[in-house]
Amino acid sequence: MANFPGFGIESNADDVGKVAAGVTAVGIAAHAIATNLRKKKLISNLIEEGKDAEKELVRLSSFGFWVSGEHRETQNLKPKT
Repeated sequence: MANFPGFGIESNADDVGKVAAGVTAVGIAAHAIATNLRKKKLISNLIEEGKDAEKELVRLSSFGFWVSGEHRETQNLKPKT
């Protein structure tokens, strides 16, 4: 239909729409990839923090402290009596 007078404008708009849809799809994919990489790093950091905290609790228990509470939080450290 682009050969008929007056339809060239719609043809250009269709091309612009296709490009915009492609750019949008690429942007969504890039965002999804970046988000998942960031989440992976965050989870890895939290796991490492947990391991470090557990090591610290073991170290403190060797100095005569014991941990009370369901969550073993450092605020619950009390000297053994």
